[in-house]
Amino acid sequence: MSSRRHGIPAVMVIAASLAASLPLATRIAAPWTGAAGTAAARELPAHTVRNSVWGVEVTVPGYEASDHPLNAQANFVLAANSVTRACSLNLSVFVSQGHEDGTAEDCRASDVGDPDALADRSDVVVVDQSDSPAAWTQFDRTLVSRSGAQATYHQLYGYFSRNDLCFTLRVSGSEECRIFPKRATAILHSVRMLADTGATLETAEFAKRRGGDPRDWKLHLLAAEAYMHDEAHRNPERARRFYASALKLAGPRMRPPERLNAEQGIGLSWLAEDNGQEAVPHLERALHAEKRSGWAVSPAHQSETLYALASANALKGDLDAACGFARTWLQGQAPSDLKGAAKRIRKDPQMEALSGSDCYQTLLTELGLR
Repeated sequence: MSSRRHGIPAVMVIAASLAASLPLATRIAAPWTGAAGTAAARELPAHTVRNSVWGVEVTVPGYEASDHPLNAQANFVLAANSVTRACSLNLSVFVSQGHEDGTAEDCRASDVGDPDALADRSDVVVVDQSDSPAAWTQFDRTLVSRSGAQATYHQLYGYFSRNDLCFTLRVSGSEECRIFPKRATAILHSVRMLADTGATLETAEFAKRRGGDPRDWKLHLLAAEAYMHDEAHRNPERARRFYASALKLAGPRMRPPERLNAEQGIGLSWLAEDNGQEAVPHLERALHAEKRSGWAVSPAHQSETLYALASANALKGDLDAACGFARTWLQGQAPSDLKGAAKRIRKDPQMEALSGSDCYQTLLTELGLR
């Protein structure tokens, strides 16, 4: 998988693992059987196919519905057949993980439609390609059956980006389709990327497995927790992205406990990257919300926020603030746990500046720990 794409925890089992699980012939648009396999006896009207969950629409001339074999996958967006007297095409759209503010060309460069990679294939001939306004590649692929018979298929792969997602349009037709370039590019140019809906690969997978809507803020919070606490696949940056999107999507609908959790999660994600400057505002909001919410917040949750604030302020060089939060945190410990708590601070690399400060040494003396 390209280094430009984020990894995803094993509990989600999507993105690159989904793409890698597909046979190569499927990923390079070997046509599925269906209505588009034979020419239409009559011209069917054009129809705009829209997926409101992903915010994508495409206009299909000679539209017929398609039962795509991969439509149960979390990364499936839509599919259709384009059936006319002159030509019959199959088309589909899939979504994959890109990187923040990536371009359509970035999406193509790490996928099947990369013209440089296709040029090295003996069974593929690159016919045409463009970088803008959408990045796309047209190529012909020759398949050889066990009997030795050959069949050539026209292919067009078009790429679109939105935020950190890549959308891939795949159009295929048989060798007999003389107007393939004109018809396929017309479909390509009809694609509209609508406003971001909030759906992601992670939330789509959760929705598929657990039920619900990929646009739901609750699934965003679930994804954030998975990225933050799955030790085998921990990704603080990705966790932060989902805590933030959960807050944005929920707005005032998010209850105080979830809001506290999200703010604390963003702060802890910055702290995991040793960025105290960015961590402090979120941790302070979480602490203040804990005091004002009226909800029962566990002592352990409050203690974690206080310790994190001491660490974050130590990292940013505000030792007076760090000492203050360390004092409150230590005073909240049971007398029998004080020595262990002080040892935790002493052993914590993020607390190094605090441990050596005069204010902290004074604090230890006051608490009878030196």
